[in-house]
Amino acid sequence: MQVFNTPFGMVDISSELLVEYRKGLKGVMRDDTLVSIQLHKILIASMSAFREYVDERIDKRPRYLRMLSAHGDSVGRKDYYYREMYNGVYAFHDVRSWVRRHDGECETLVVCVCNPSGVNLNSSSSILVYPRQPFDNMEILYSAIGEGLGMFVVREPK
Repeated sequence: MQVFNTPFGMVDISSELLVEYRKGLKGVMRDDTLVSIQLHKILIASMSAFREYVDERIDKRPRYLRMLSAHGDSVGRKDYYYREMYNGVYAFHDVRSWVRRHDGECETLVVCVCNPSGVNLNSSSSILVYPRQPFDNMEILYSAIGEGLGMFVVREPK
């Protein structure tokens, strides 16, 4: 997992997804430095789009967000996990554990992990934004221009 800082908060990206994003950008840009700069710009734009999306849904624009972006799955109505690769081996982590670990540390938590079973998430302090279905990882990049966000639920803390 790599953490990127943006003006709107932090983004936790799985190493697997980071490789995919870099490979996609590398097809357009040859220079590694330019790829890194462009990826950072996309993450900033995506975080900004999520801020606007939350503001439109609950009339509150969060100042600071934290995003989890990784491949994952949900099974039944309670198992929801993301995966990370360590030395070529997948490790699976509970999305709810990530939410509990970061709940209250910022105003909004954004979970960009496929959720085909539509598992519901809750928090006690932070606004939650998470998908209600599977999505293509490129859709997160499209979110940088405000496209495809309708698949995300915005839930206020309980």
